[in-house]
Amino acid sequence: MQLAKLIELPNIQLEQRIKEELEANPALEINSDDDTGAVDYQEQEQSALDEDRSLDIDNTPTDDDTDYPIYVRSGNYDSGDSREPVFQQETSFRETLIEQLSVTSLTDRERKIAEFIIGNLDSDGYLRRDFMQLSDDLAFRFSIDADVATIERIVKEIQAFEPAGIAASDLRECLLIQLQRKGRATASLVLAELLISECFEEFSKRNFPKIIRKLQCSEEELREAIDEVQKLNPKPGGASESGDEAQKITPDFIVENMDGHLVLSLNSGEMPDLRLSKHYTDMLEEYMRSGDTARNREALAFVRKNLGDAKSFIDVLKQRNATLMGVMQAILALQKEFFLSNGDESCLKPMILKDIADITGLDISTISRVANAKHVDTWFGIFPLSAFFSGGIEIASGEEVSVEGVKKVLREIIDGEDKSAPYSDEALLGLMQAKGYKLARRTIAKYRDAMEIPVARLRREI
Repeated sequence: MQLAKLIELPNIQLEQRIKEELEANPALEINSDDDTGAVDYQEQEQSALDEDRSLDIDNTPTDDDTDYPIYVRSGNYDSGDSREPVFQQETSFRETLIEQLSVTSLTDRERKIAEFIIGNLDSDGYLRRDFMQLSDDLAFRFSIDADVATIERIVKEIQAFEPAGIAASDLRECLLIQLQRKGRATASLVLAELLISECFEEFSKRNFPKIIRKLQCSEEELREAIDEVQKLNPKPGGASESGDEAQKITPDFIVENMDGHLVLSLNSGEMPDLRLSKHYTDMLEEYMRSGDTARNREALAFVRKNLGDAKSFIDVLKQRNATLMGVMQAILALQKEFFLSNGDESCLKPMILKDIADITGLDISTISRVANAKHVDTWFGIFPLSAFFSGGIEIASGEEVSVEGVKKVLREIIDGEDKSAPYSDEALLGLMQAKGYKLARRTIAKYRDAMEIPVARLRREI
C-alpha cells in the first residue's frame, strides 16, 4: 500500500512526503555528501532490528552532525543545467511591495531607496546583499547618499509589508519575522520563536533531545512548536498575495538524445538521499550491550520500530524509482519514433495501459498510477505521460494510427483552408476519408472540439 501511494506522487509531492517522514521518524535522516558517518542499513538490519529498546531523551546526538536543511526545495535541475521547470503565471511580489510603499510615511528620497532595495530582493524574497554594497550602489548609480543605518531602517520598514518574512537576510530571520507577526502569544508560538532564535542550528540538524534540554520543554510542547514553524513560508517571494505558492510543473523524467540514442534518467533534482540515523544505530548497539532490564527492553522496542520503519521507507522509495524507470523505458521503446522525430505527433503509435503492462509485467493499475500526474522533460518540450496513451484508428492501408496522429492531420487540413470559405465538418470528413482515415462526422467534430478549433462559421475571415 505504501508503494502504491508513493508511485502515484509526482516529484513535487514526493518531496513533501519525504519531509513529513523525516519529521515523523527520527531514525531517518538525510545523507549528506560530506558526512562520512553513513550507515549501511542492510548490514545493521541483521543485529539492529532483532532486539528491543526505547529512546532515552538524554541520549543526545553529537554536535558534529551534518547540518540538514529544515525545508527541502522543490525538485529542480542542477545549477549547470540551463533548462527550467514550467511555472504558471504569478503576480510579481516586487510590484506588490512597491504598491505598499504608498501607505508609508517615507520621504521621496527614502522611497527611492526602498524601491532600490526591493529591486535587489532575490526570487525567494530575501535580501542577501550587504548593506554597505547597497549604499555604494546607490551613491554610484543614483547619486543617493544613504548610510548603512538609513538602509537598515528602511529594510525594517519593508519587512513590515506583506507577505510576512519578505526582505529577510536568511531563513532564520525570515521565520522569526513571520512568528513575530502572528499577533497572539500562545505557548506554542512563544516556544517556536525561542526554537528559531535560540536553537536554530540544533533544529536544522534535527537534534531534538538537545533542544528539549536547552529549552526545558516536553516532547509534546516541542512538537507543537515545530508544527507552528512548519506552517510558515520559507520563500515569501515565491508566493502570491494570497500566500499560496505558485503551482509549478516539475518533470519526473528527463530524456536526452545522445547521437540517436535515447537516454532516460529520473529528475531527482534536490530530492534528499536518505539513510538510517547513525545516532539511532549507535544508540541501539549501546542498549544491546546493556543488561536485560525492563527499561532496556522497552527502549529497544522503540528504537527497533523506528529503524524498521525508516528502512522500509528507504526500500519502498528505491522500489518506486525502479518501477517508474521501468514504465518510462517501456514507453520510450514503443514511442521511440516520436522522440527521435522531435515530437512529431503523427509518429505517435497507438498505446494503451495494457501495452505497457505486458512489457513490464506490472499490473495495469500500477501503470495507471505511474502515468498519473507525471511529466517528462525532453529537448523539444515537457509532456505529461498521459499524452503518450491513446487508442488507435485503422486507416485504409490497414495500419493503425494514434488519435494524436489523426488530430495532427486534421489540424493541418484546417490550417491550410481558405479562411474566407472554411471547411465544414462534412467537408473535413470527405478530405480525411480521401487520405484513408475511416472516420465518422461526429468523430471529426469531437477531435476538432478537443483541439479547441471552432466550427466553420467562426473560422471565417474576410
